[in-house]
Amino acid sequence: MRSLLGRFAMRKPPTAAVGSLNLNPLHTTTIRRPGLKRFSPTASLVLGAAAGSAFIVSRGFNESAAANNKQQRSTNKPSPPAHDTRPPASSAAPEAATLRVAVVGSSVALGPRGNPPVGGWAQHLESALVVRYHPHQTCGGIALPHGCSLVNFAQSGATTTETLAQIASDRYRSYNPHVTVIGLSLGNEGLTQAQTTEAVQSVTDSFVRGTKQMISALTAARPATAPPPTATSTRPLPPLQHFVIFGGVYPNDQYTTEQYAALVRINQDMNSWPGVHAVFSEFLSATDDGNGHWSVGLRGGDAAHPNLDGHKAMFDTIDVGEVFDPIAARLLLIESERERERSARK
Repeated sequence: MRSLLGRFAMRKPPTAAVGSLNLNPLHTTTIRRPGLKRFSPTASLVLGAAAGSAFIVSRGFNESAAANNKQQRSTNKPSPPAHDTRPPASSAAPEAATLRVAVVGSSVALGPRGNPPVGGWAQHLESALVVRYHPHQTCGGIALPHGCSLVNFAQSGATTTETLAQIASDRYRSYNPHVTVIGLSLGNEGLTQAQTTEAVQSVTDSFVRGTKQMISALTAARPATAPPPTATSTRPLPPLQHFVIFGGVYPNDQYTTEQYAALVRINQDMNSWPGVHAVFSEFLSATDDGNGHWSVGLRGGDAAHPNLDGHKAMFDTIDVGEVFDPIAARLLLIESERERERSARK
């Protein structure tokens, strides 16, 4: 099997299990192209344990739902629609059981021009997450009581330095995401202008330093505090820390052969960076003509951007369940333990 799936790489340290559920998604997953469908052991364990998790959390969530209904009647305000993924108007973070995903980076991560952008890989990801983790989902995902939201903080032309400013902003901090997806372009770092071997190396070194600084800032933002033991184990659940995902690099019609070689090296090296949960490293191979340029029919309005088909090709390389199900399952169990504690104190 592994010989047929050469580019689908995993690093999995020993896991702490609760029942039959793998609760340690702290591995690096390289998301492969859809042409080779892969049996996902992590996702299957999560889905197989969904029924077992349900009886643990049902009492707490039923009581929580009743309290929420009572509060809504008292304030005479209608509930938001199920597909509404906007962050709350207040500075307070949403409920703990809402899986909160942030996207940071540059214009391709932001999506095609529009207000709001529509049809980008990040918009496709948002739609898939909202459906998969809806409280009443029927697609084989995980029903989170408060669903999932995605907020896009990316800015056109952003570099690693400017993306660091995005994650330091008050808006990002108030959202307090569990997962941050980083989507950056080496073109914005100056790779297309680097005409010598030394210049190419300087650009790539600067990009790696900036992205690793970003990883450190993100993983330090959420302290590792362990929740109480579960009903099936006396050991505490692994902490729900911040999960960092890298959107892989992608073509630019101005890249030279040497610049493209540097791009490929970085795309491969991302999989071994400490602190990274997953890398969408097939972004490049799904859209690249083998020379660092956009494949026929995928180039957008300029050399640096994909069109809508290019964005869709990038999104199609993401196995949403493989990457996000372990995080959602852990969040669900941690929240259930909090509900059990609250119920026990009543």
